[in-house]
Amino acid sequence: MKKIMFLIIWCTSTFHFGYAQNDEEIDINSLNAPATPAATLLGFSASEIDKPRDASAFLASIVTQTDGLNNLPSNYAFEIAPAWLFNGTRKKITFEKFESDKNVCTNFWHSLSLSGAVRRTEESDDHPIPMTQVAWGIKFSLKRGEFSNSTTKLINGTKEKLSVIHRSVTDALHSDTDYQKLNGQILELRTGIDTTLASKYRLLQLEIEKEDLRKTILDGVSEKKAEALKAMKKDLNETHFNRTGFKLDLTAGLVQDFPNDSYEHRSISKFGAWITTGFEDNKGNTFLGIGRLLQCPDAMYKLDTNLLSGIVLSADVGIRYVYAPPKKPWSLSAEAIYRNLKAREKEQDEWQNLDPTWRYSVTMEYQLNKDLSLNLTFGRNFDGTATRDGNVISLLSLFHSLGNKKPIEKT
Repeated sequence: MKKIMFLIIWCTSTFHFGYAQNDEEIDINSLNAPATPAATLLGFSASEIDKPRDASAFLASIVTQTDGLNNLPSNYAFEIAPAWLFNGTRKKITFEKFESDKNVCTNFWHSLSLSGAVRRTEESDDHPIPMTQVAWGIKFSLKRGEFSNSTTKLINGTKEKLSVIHRSVTDALHSDTDYQKLNGQILELRTGIDTTLASKYRLLQLEIEKEDLRKTILDGVSEKKAEALKAMKKDLNETHFNRTGFKLDLTAGLVQDFPNDSYEHRSISKFGAWITTGFEDNKGNTFLGIGRLLQCPDAMYKLDTNLLSGIVLSADVGIRYVYAPPKKPWSLSAEAIYRNLKAREKEQDEWQNLDPTWRYSVTMEYQLNKDLSLNLTFGRNFDGTATRDGNVISLLSLFHSLGNKKPIEKT
């Protein structure tokens, strides 16, 4: 009997970019639908081929598999990026290092993410014993791509405008003739030989006048500064920031099973590694490819008419195309993955070929605002090694950003 899997994902993605200078920060819209390695291994990720992206400081998802929204969420996933979670603890990341794609070590550290996921399966006709599965994953980029020319121009222009805004405070005081005249009079009285009470009283009056004038000047500058910042934030928030060019991600992970929720009977049910690479152009086209090896050291599989237990090895090769037109709130993607399977009983040395299987899906994402996007995926999942049921993918995902900034310092 075919079963349709309907998932709702609520995701808090702390993925905003901040340019910090003198305590000023600008939000940059970089909300993307994430797919953590751990969630992929447990089978509740919206896409098997994750588009290389800048890491989030912290990301968590709550997933419910339901036939009517009657059950409490049973699947959870999280992802952390140490470089951004602890940014500023010792030394803040400079914008120049974040922007650059030339240093492999810097790319590794900035993109390094550690993920975990939990999947709970209750006892049922299909599952004779309750099972908790815990997955762990690691992912990093060797090549992240560069910001597009238009993006770089916008960011550099924003940096220059911020510098001008902060310099305007000092410039306003230096350019005001009344303020400079008071400064001169105060300096003359302080360095003069007249120490009478009248002179001291006059000095105090001038200092009060200077402070009042300074406050008036700065109030005017602050008003202009706020207007300029508001305009810059509007421009940045309306722009979606993507890296273009060649990209290369490496990922690895494993899954632990806890039958009957027993820690003593835990076992590793799956582990593997994969590589994701591709190219993104300035027009919103992204072409991705994946190569993946997974091994299940103790799995059930069907060979001819016999149901056996042993080691199952899968080799996946797939492609994905993403179209995300610039300055548009929506994107479309399609992926197809071919899985070649081999298996052998533990006491045997000879590998047996199993029937290959495919996964293909289409995904549409619509960004409701800079902090909220909706993701819909439909397609066909891989067949199981023991059964061929439940291979329809139907996913509805809601990603919500809480608006955390990345404090990237200017060198």
